[in-house]
Amino acid sequence: MRVGWRKLISYLNRKPSGFASLGIEYDINGLHLCATQEVDGQHTWVLNQTFPLQDWQSSLKSFVEEQQLQNTKTTLVFATKKYKLVQTDKPAVPEEELAQALQWSAKDLLMTQDEVVMDYFDLPAQTMGANKVNVVAIPKAELFDVCQGVLEAGLFIERVTVEELATCELLPKNQEGYVTVFQAPGAEVCLNIVKAGKLYFSRRIKGYEQISSFTEMELQMGVSETLSVELQRSMDFFESQLRQAPVKKIYLNLDTEHQGVLAKLIGDAMQVESEPFVPDFAKSEELQWADTSLAALGGAFSVQEVEEQTTNESGDAA
Repeated sequence: MRVGWRKLISYLNRKPSGFASLGIEYDINGLHLCATQEVDGQHTWVLNQTFPLQDWQSSLKSFVEEQQLQNTKTTLVFATKKYKLVQTDKPAVPEEELAQALQWSAKDLLMTQDEVVMDYFDLPAQTMGANKVNVVAIPKAELFDVCQGVLEAGLFIERVTVEELATCELLPKNQEGYVTVFQAPGAEVCLNIVKAGKLYFSRRIKGYEQISSFTEMELQMGVSETLSVELQRSMDFFESQLRQAPVKKIYLNLDTEHQGVLAKLIGDAMQVESEPFVPDFAKSEELQWADTSLAALGGAFSVQEVEEQTTNESGDAA
């Protein structure tokens, strides 16, 4: 991606945005956008929009101009189907050489001929004797094209992340463990276990892509049972292999209108509190949690987290 000096200078000289932050999720179904503002001292979700993938660059640019979003700090989130996530042994090299070393050690696991951009994030807890790391790979051409489109729209990219990490930003940052069972329409189920805002465990579950077509009775007759089995396996691993305390709550956000029914069935089967997920953030009254992308929303609120960490670190240094 090439951004000329004149264009770069124009980005740096733009007036600050009237919005606090923006999250954009790039998905196979479209581009999802959430924006926040400071309202009465609270970081508040105020704007929600989805663009079809066809000519999304022009649509985004027009929308940014219309809503005066120029220069808003943006987190760009890639949806699960837009990248590969693998776990591999952590190379025994200095930290500054780790990214380069992973290019080779993770190559065979990725099973792709495409040129990719890799990054990694550490695991908060390991199984006994293990020393592994999570590696994310995004096709290079696609990454650069999306970044180019977002920059051309007049936005400021604060960071690029992936869905599993973005949705962690929506959960409480306390020391309790939470299971999230999230799903975009027609996609695989993404099961995460999060503690203190960090991702301890993640897996994707196939077979539920058509769950939106299931009736309440079909959910009761088998779907909830099979999903509960998958949950139990993951929770057992978290407790026994990662040596963590039992999770306190299961949050659901699946592609079905029967969220409440499914949550009760799973809660009864697991003997763990289970409920449809509702983020604990301020929002404009006209916006509905069910109508948005949780990844984009997490991306928007993650900018606040980065700013708070930077402020704290500056204060500590002082």
